[in-house]
Amino acid sequence: MKTNFRFPSGTGCSGRLLHGALHTLAAALLLFAGSACENEDPDVYTPPAPEPLAPLTLVPNMDPRVQNDIEIEEETTGVYHIHTTGEDPYFCTVPFDGNVPADLNVLAFEYQTDRRTDHIQLFFWTEVDGEVIPDVERTIVTTPFEAADTWKEYSVRIRKCREEFFWGEAGNLLRIDFGTVKDADIRLRNLRLREMTDAERAEDAAENENDQNASVYEERLKEYLHASYTSKVDRVEATADKIRITGSYAGEGSFLLYELPPYADITRIETAYQKYATPLTQSPFDVTFDRMASPEGFPYDRLLSQWAVVCRTAEGDRIVSHGRYADEVAALRNLPPVPMRSKKGLGGFYAGDYTSDLDDLGITSATVNVSPLQFMYLSPAKAGMVEHAYCGETYYFDTEKLDALDATLRETAARDITVAAILLVDPAAEARDAELGALLQHPDYTRGTYTMPNMTTPKAVRAYAAMIDFLAQRYCREDDAYGWKKIAALPGIDGIQWHNWFDHRNEGTLRIGLRRYPDDAEDPGGKKPIWETYRDAGTDREEEAFAPFLSVIGIPDWNILQPVAD
Repeated sequence: MKTNFRFPSGTGCSGRLLHGALHTLAAALLLFAGSACENEDPDVYTPPAPEPLAPLTLVPNMDPRVQNDIEIEEETTGVYHIHTTGEDPYFCTVPFDGNVPADLNVLAFEYQTDRRTDHIQLFFWTEVDGEVIPDVERTIVTTPFEAADTWKEYSVRIRKCREEFFWGEAGNLLRIDFGTVKDADIRLRNLRLREMTDAERAEDAAENENDQNASVYEERLKEYLHASYTSKVDRVEATADKIRITGSYAGEGSFLLYELPPYADITRIETAYQKYATPLTQSPFDVTFDRMASPEGFPYDRLLSQWAVVCRTAEGDRIVSHGRYADEVAALRNLPPVPMRSKKGLGGFYAGDYTSDLDDLGITSATVNVSPLQFMYLSPAKAGMVEHAYCGETYYFDTEKLDALDATLRETAARDITVAAILLVDPAAEARDAELGALLQHPDYTRGTYTMPNMTTPKAVRAYAAMIDFLAQRYCREDDAYGWKKIAALPGIDGIQWHNWFDHRNEGTLRIGLRRYPDDAEDPGGKKPIWETYRDAGTDREEEAFAPFLSVIGIPDWNILQPVAD
C-alpha cells in the first residue's frame, strides 16, 4: 500500500526549503538507482513490507493430569516421542503467558508415525488458577495424518476457531487428541502457531465467502418455505418406466413445469435450468414423461427430481409453486411388514463378541451403522470386488467388508429382529477411495461424520444414488436372507433403540451405553447397571427391577405414565 507522506510546509520558508531539499535528495537517489525507478513519485512513500511474525512455539504440558492414554517424553530439545496407550490419547499444551498475535492462525508441526490416525481433534481450553477448565463444545475435528517414516508437515487453519471461541489470550491452551489408535508411536517437533501462507489465506477467504453465501441462501430458503403460491403441483407418481405429474396454475404470463434435480437450487431459478423446463398449455395439467432421461449426458432417474411450476415473464423465470417429490413409487420388491414383537431395541449393533446381548436383553429391533465409503469404490481396487451398474456407470464394492455387514444382518435375521440402517458419510480423509470421498463430502463439512452427502453436482448425486441402489438390491429381498415405562405406555411408538450399545468416546463425557468402553481400564466392555435394568424391561421382572427408581423420580407409582383414556 502506498501512502502520501509529506512534511508540513506551514506558512514560513523553512518548510519549503526542507521540502526542496527532499526533492534534491530524491533526485540524487534516483540517478544513483538507475532508470528502473524513473517513474516513482518522490512525494509518495512506500513503506517496507511488514516483517513476518515469528511463530509461537507450543510446549506439551508434561503434567499427567492433563494427559490421557499417552506416554510422552522429550528426546532432545523440542522433539517429543509419544506412545498411545489407549483409544483416547491426548495432551495439553502449556498455557500462554500473554496474548497471541491475531495473525497466528495456523497450528503446525512436523511428525513421524508408524501408523495412520483416524482423526486429529483440537480443544480450545483455558487454565484458571492452575486448573484446566474443560469445555467439550470448544473443539474441532480435523484431518488425520498418514503413516510416515520421514518428517512430514501437518497444519490446520484455526482462524474461525480463534474468533468463535475467543481463544488466544493469556491462560489459554490447546488440548491435542491423536484419534483413537492404540499403541501408536509418534515423534513430534516444531509444534507452533504461525501465520498463514498466501495459499492458506486464499483458502480461508474462499471459506469465508462460502459462509456468507450460505447465510444469503438461508434467507432465500426461508422466504420460499413461507411463501403462499397460487399455483401448485398436486401429485407426482413414479411407475417402473414413467413419471406422471398433475397440478394447476393461475395468473398472467406463460407457465412451465420445471424439473429440479437434487443439485438444483429451487430458491433461485437459473437460466441453466431451462433445459429441464416443459411448457404448460392448460390448467389443471396432467403430464407424463419417461422415467429415465439424460439431461447431463448420462442416464438419470427422474424419481430423484422435484417438480415445480414456473412463470415466464420479460424479467425472467420465477417460481410460482412449491416443489414436490414423488408421492408414490412403484416398488421393485414388495416386502411384508415385520411385526414389532416388543418395543425394546438396540442402537449401533454389530456382530462380534457380545452378540449374545440380543438374546439376553430380549432385543426385537436394532439399528446398524453402515459406512459405505469404507467399501465402495469408483474403480476396482483389487480383484474379486462386487460390481454394480447404475445409470451408465459401474461401481465397485469390497467383498471382505460386505462379508462383515452380512454377518451382522444374519445375526439379526436369525432372531427376526427388525433392522434400520443408518447410512454414514465418512470424511473424505477416511474414505477408502479418496476420489469418491472427495466427491461425496458435504460442502459444509467441518468435523465428525455426516449422514448427509454432497448433493450439489450431478456426479455426486449419481454416486450416492448408486450406493442406495446397491444396498437396497442386496439387502431388501423377499427371501429375507438377510425412558422405558413411558415409551411402553405410548401406543404411537412401536419401538426404541437404546443409544448406545457401548459407551462412545467421540460423545465427549457422555457415557450412555449399556456397556463400558471396549478398552475400559477397569472392565473392558463390561455390563453397566443399566444393562440389567434394560434386560428386565418388558419381562415379568420389570416391576421389581424398576421399583427402586420411583423414589428417585419422585412419583408414587407408574400409573401416571399411562395414556389417558378417551
